[in-house]
Amino acid sequence: MDVNCAFLYGDIDEEIYVCQPLRFEDPNFPDTVYKLDKSLYGLHQAPRIWYETLTQYLLSKGFTRGTIDMTLFKKKSDGILIHPEKYVQEIMQKYKMDDCSSELSPFTAQTCLAPDESGKSVDAHRYRSMIGSLMYLTASRPDIAFTVGYCSRYQANPKESHEKAVKRIFRYLKGTRRLGLWYPKGGCFDLHAYSNSDYGGCKLDRKSVSGGCQYLGECLVSWQSKKQTTVSLSTREAEYTTAYSCCCQVLWIQHQMIDYSINILHTPIFCDNEAAIGMAKNPIHHTRTKHIETQIHAIRDA
Repeated sequence: MDVNCAFLYGDIDEEIYVCQPLRFEDPNFPDTVYKLDKSLYGLHQAPRIWYETLTQYLLSKGFTRGTIDMTLFKKKSDGILIHPEKYVQEIMQKYKMDDCSSELSPFTAQTCLAPDESGKSVDAHRYRSMIGSLMYLTASRPDIAFTVGYCSRYQANPKESHEKAVKRIFRYLKGTRRLGLWYPKGGCFDLHAYSNSDYGGCKLDRKSVSGGCQYLGECLVSWQSKKQTTVSLSTREAEYTTAYSCCCQVLWIQHQMIDYSINILHTPIFCDNEAAIGMAKNPIHHTRTKHIETQIHAIRDA
């Protein structure tokens, strides 16, 4: 759906006034303000208003609200642990994987998934259900985010090779079901981020995969693993595109922290590619980087 336009259709149940738009002032009433009947894109209340509008519509069509399993959160005296062990056990039993052997990693460097047109087809409904269960788990297990995203590309026509890769993730989960995210109490709120890419990692279209994570102090608050939309022509370009995506996420977090009266002005982004770092610092645009010129402008400006 077009979420940007959907934000304009949320009914407002409170009084909100806005100034007259620049260069569109009413000449007869230049000092008046407008009272909103609908939400505006960019309004702080817009996401909540749109959520309520969508919720009421879905409830009227017979949908029901889900519940949050609070057993995922374990509060201790020195912090909070997000611990999905119970959920892992449930999905292992659901797909009859609770008696399987464990693996040390969710993926291997030698694994190369492809459409596998000649392979034997498997139950597509079961495959999509397994992917959906793992997608929910990635909210608290960033270590499987890349692999789950890789396997989710083949939901339309899954083969035995794809199901084998998914089952390896389950076997990895069996041996690591006690892993979780630890958020210690107190500490600083210094925001810093890391970015990295898998240059030409997709064997089908040779698109790279962008990966990044953002920390507030010692707390991991955001992470991404996504295939890039265009083919990068060099490791430098792949790393720079990844740094740009990480930069966008950092700017979003900085904006969100302002709502909590925390103004984070300087955020380092760590990248392991000297060429990409040099591009961010070099004020001169070279012809070989012209195709990512907009990204260069954006990240340098930030």
